[in-house]
Amino acid sequence: ISAALAGLAGSLYAYSEEYISPNTYNFELTILFLLAVIMGGRKSRIGSLIGALIVVMLPSLLSDINLFRDIATVIAVAGVGSGAYLLFKKRKTPRELAVPVLATVG
Repeated sequence: ISAALAGLAGSLYAYSEEYISPNTYNFELTILFLLAVIMGGRKSRIGSLIGALIVVMLPSLLSDINLFRDIATVIAVAGVGSGAYLLFKKRKTPRELAVPVLATVG
């Protein structure tokens, strides 16, 4: 299935660009593909998709620093909120949540 999807993606790319050459895919692009798989995890499909989303979206997020700050604030609030929820339901102890919550806030 992955070979079929890769072939379809290559044919659509060739159709949209109208010209391809071996120089189109350089070493930097190969490293980005590997980075996406490594960031998301090799054993799950959804992890690889999340890694690819991070690799694709991160440069555009970093270009607008105010948008990045807003997203980072939302993630920090969600992390602290989920930590408070886990403490309230007594699934985690304060000691288990101290490092992740402090790292998220930091």
